[in-house]
Amino acid sequence: MFLLTAGCTSNNGNIGEIFGQWKLERIDTQGMTTDPTPGLTMTWAFQNTTVRVLQMTDAHQSRESYGNFRIADETLFLDFADEDYPMLIPYIPRQSEWQILHLDKSKLTVRYQYPDESSMIWYFKKW
Repeated sequence: MFLLTAGCTSNNGNIGEIFGQWKLERIDTQGMTTDPTPGLTMTWAFQNTTVRVLQMTDAHQSRESYGNFRIADETLFLDFADEDYPMLIPYIPRQSEWQILHLDKSKLTVRYQYPDESSMIWYFKKW
């Protein structure tokens, strides 16, 4: 008997430590730390070249959006070009660049810098 299996992943699904789902823990803005909106969980999930942003309320109502991503030179490039999906990352343009401050198997920290030089640092944990 011969068994053949096939899949649709590249590199055996391995895209590095960013692979998987990340839960937003907190945001630092100009030295002020804020927790995510009470009653709302935000996750970012990375697979192949796709990123999904999911917002889930305590009542299990959800909204999600899909885009593309790539990483180069410690920079995370996000592109949510399809306007059929809502933009769920507040105050960020659909195409954005995030500096990766920390990435390992359990934690992701990224910084978005606005044109006026102000910035936000987002802290995630693997979920």
